[in-house]
Amino acid sequence: MSGHAVRAYEGYKKWRFTPSQIIKARKHVEYLQKTLFRALKEHWKLRVINRFRLLLKNSYYNKILSIYKVTRLNNGKKTAGIDGIKIKIKSQSQLNDLTRRLFADVNRDQWKPKPNRRIDIPKPDGTTRPLGIPTQRDRIVQGILTTILETEVEELINTNKLGSYGFRRKMSTAEAINCLAAYAYCGK
Repeated sequence: MSGHAVRAYEGYKKWRFTPSQIIKARKHVEYLQKTLFRALKEHWKLRVINRFRLLLKNSYYNKILSIYKVTRLNNGKKTAGIDGIKIKIKSQSQLNDLTRRLFADVNRDQWKPKPNRRIDIPKPDGTTRPLGIPTQRDRIVQGILTTILETEVEELINTNKLGSYGFRRKMSTAEAINCLAAYAYCGK
């Protein structure tokens, strides 16, 4: 790792989940996502696109946001997976240790997901439906990779003009109705 990269990662020792730092992390990740989106849209060289994917995957701020979402925002933050571990970050040293281990595993592509814990949820008609609960560390890695996949899927949907509004971030039924109304007024 070059000297510049080492200095960039030394900032994690000072990290706290304050609103200003979360906003800073979100802006950085959004900037990387927009750049990747632009690269995909303008058909840059595959080598450059792969470099942006790797940059987004290895981004310190992307990892911090994923940890924040799983340990603070997620409703299932108190639910452990098959390993029985619930991640609770109460001190700076715990956050430093978790980020260090995640950096080591994810940056070297050594991550091996554990199986999901299966729970049967009863339905009103008397039957049950299975629910899979991943470990919290798996949820963090899924969050890291979701940022890359969301960007690529958005570009794919926009390129093909599919106009899909279902199950997409920041999309709603109101936007779908507005789009339909515009087509209705055009006579299509």
